Amino acid sequence: PVGVQDLADFQVILKDIPVVIDETLERRINVLLPSLDPLVLFGGYIAMLNFLGRARKRGHKLRIILCDQCESGKEIKRIRNGIRNHPLIKSNLGDELELYFARHNNAPISVGPDDLCISYSWVTAYLAHSLSQKINQKPIIYFIQEYEPIFYPNNSFRAIADGAYALPHAAVFNSATLANYFKDNSLGVFDKNGSGRYVSFEHVLSSIRKPTVESL
Repeated sequence: PVGVQDLADFQVILKDIPVVIDETLERRINVLLPSLDPLVLFGGYIAMLNFLGRARKRGHKLRIILCDQCESGKEIKRIRNGIRNHPLIKSNLGDELELYFARHNNAPISVGPDDLCISYSWVTAYLAHSLSQKINQKPIIYFIQEYEPIFYPNNSFRAIADGAYALPHAAVFNSATLANYFKDNSLGVFDKNGSGRYVSFEHVLSSIRKPTVESL
């Protein structure tokens, strides 16, 4: 049968993150990312990390949960150094960054009863929603970079990716154009059952020099 392998893939990528609730912990913002490679930080990641830097400046405790990346001391150091030295990340976020590698860690993660969850993609939206349901059932904050179902043919992945927008959430769109697309098509927060809660921002364009003929 066609698509049987999809089920095994879903069981891996959507595996719940084990948690233990510690009533003594202060509120922390848990940010679920697929992975974090300082050598491949494009606009969406840079915007997210700058947002987190501002959040930490305002006194919020942060933790990044990496959902599809192997843990090692060398990898943690590489991530922290890469974020610290990146020219477009305007914070010292890398210095005290708490990282948790979900896929390769079977130990439950300690969370506080008032924790918040932020997602970055349709996969992490499901994981963040599941995590939030275990903690306090608060809607997640969903950083939406694009309409992800268009990356798939008409199959199970496309349907489940589309279903992520039906999860209870407040949306952060990476442009007014993207927010308008969702609004025009009654998607996500603009669906009849959606929260209607959203903001949008515009990426800052990098100042770069005009390339020379030799460099091309």
